[in-house]
Amino acid sequence: MSGIFGETLTFPQEEGADVRLVAFGDDKYARYETLDGFSVVYDDARGLYCFAEADGRGAGRRFVSSGTPVSRPAPEGLPRRLREGQVYRRDVVKERLMETVPEEDRATTDPDTLLTFGPNEGLLPGFVLSEGDVQGLTILVDFPDKPTEVTVDEVSALLNSPHFTANGNSSSVKEFFRTMSTGRLRFTNTVVGPLRLSRPRLAYGLKANRGRLVPEALQAAVDAGVDFSRFDSLGRGVVDSLCIMYAAGRSSGRTSGRTTPVSPPRSAVCARTCTPSRASATRPPT
Repeated sequence: MSGIFGETLTFPQEEGADVRLVAFGDDKYARYETLDGFSVVYDDARGLYCFAEADGRGAGRRFVSSGTPVSRPAPEGLPRRLREGQVYRRDVVKERLMETVPEEDRATTDPDTLLTFGPNEGLLPGFVLSEGDVQGLTILVDFPDKPTEVTVDEVSALLNSPHFTANGNSSSVKEFFRTMSTGRLRFTNTVVGPLRLSRPRLAYGLKANRGRLVPEALQAAVDAGVDFSRFDSLGRGVVDSLCIMYAAGRSSGRTSGRTTPVSPPRSAVCARTCTPSRASATRPPT
């Protein structure tokens, strides 16, 4: 999933109004700053974004909440643009990568191996899809507290249209893969939804709910009658490409297909995305 570096986005709070923060990172690790450069974290106990402080020095340092919401002045003497330590950031990435591994395989999986590509760029033997016709599945979801304003047709245009240039895009996803493969890969997506999930958006970032979003979205698709075998071009029992997308509303000025690819501080709402070249990563529910 692509990253965002220095873009200002709107984030909801459970106990306050939406806030504008500058985002840096991706779905595995991200940090956030106020518009004037103070690092922030989401304080689960308060339900608010608060100014961040470091809990110490060295490579293992991490952010803790100062308890002061970003709607108030920053605590006196707080430095701007704090960073968490490199070792801690690496541990967060490994933890979130491990969440993508099936539970039955986690005990035998070395998290360090998830950071490497390995032979054949990390692909499993026989699971490379880099040419021909590939039909992916995109599941559009929303939340009880954050219904989407983006339609299936708008997302389908972002993914499949031959001359898509809306919202600052230079092409659709289909045209991107066609160009990058010099015409050998014809990758299109079927879009279903929006399917309403059971919890508020931020609830999926709480530790108690980690890992629940993707299975719930897949089950919702099954309940809606989606036939996953349509997206298994080689008959392997593995979906060629799966994307679970939450498209934000239009208030940000960017409409169709705008997703949130970065993880809210300590509150990741992550969906596993599999492109044709990573087709082995996701399989339909059993």
